[in-house]
Amino acid sequence: MPDLPEGMGTAELCQQTALIESLMRTIDEWTQTIKETMDKENQRKKESKTAQGETEYWRARNASFNTLYQQFNTPSVKRIIEVMEHNQKVSDNYSLDHFNSEYHKFQKEYAQAKDFVKFLSTLERQFKNLREDMDKIEETLPSLLNGLKLIWTISRHINQNETKMEAILEAISTEICEKVKS
Repeated sequence: MPDLPEGMGTAELCQQTALIESLMRTIDEWTQTIKETMDKENQRKKESKTAQGETEYWRARNASFNTLYQQFNTPSVKRIIEVMEHNQKVSDNYSLDHFNSEYHKFQKEYAQAKDFVKFLSTLERQFKNLREDMDKIEETLPSLLNGLKLIWTISRHINQNETKMEAILEAISTEICEKVKS
């Protein structure tokens, strides 16, 4: 990442052609990093088809996104984006537009992963009961279903994508079926 000279204003930095070109390449690299991270996470397979496996999947996804998100919120990155936004007012900068578009998609995916982790964590006790004790399944199901209904109602992201909730329900039913078989 290029270092921005200290003591110079944003307008002065935008007049340095070599610096702006370097920043454009940096922005392009960041855009590529975002794309690669999201592609990698979208290809991630769940380690097990259990309720706990679903939770672990979202935890790993959240951790990966969180790392990248934290990097993009450092003061130096924010300063580079500020310079490039100012430069965009002076001349066209498709690199920044492309970055902003990908970063917006990334923020949505990250918010979704955080939402899943937050809400699935509230059901861990019920997931543990499903996993460990066949005798507790009957008493666990009502609170588990109430928890899932609550999640569906108040989540900003889980209820936006029915297939995500279906995956959770499928994992729970698969786990119960496996317990019953054994």
